[in-house]
Amino acid sequence: MTGYSEKEISQFGDLSKLSDQNVQDLIQKKSMRALGLNGNGRQKIVPLADVRNWITDGWEYVSTLSTEEAIIKLPSS
Repeated sequence: MTGYSEKEISQFGDLSKLSDQNVQDLIQKKSMRALGLNGNGRQKIVPLADVRNWITDGWEYVSTLSTEEAIIKLPSS
């Protein structure tokens, strides 16, 4: 499974017992964590100086929190 180590995969037990949807959900959760997102959120706080790089990588600007931080989000599907 994409993004998971052998150790993590072994903790799932028999993968053949997981539905396709369960496998897709696990991969999506791992991908979201890799992007710095936890839970079901699609937004994150980044240093204001890094916003241009995140937008170039496909993220969308949401708002400025302070003189040092901004909120960005994954684009809508």
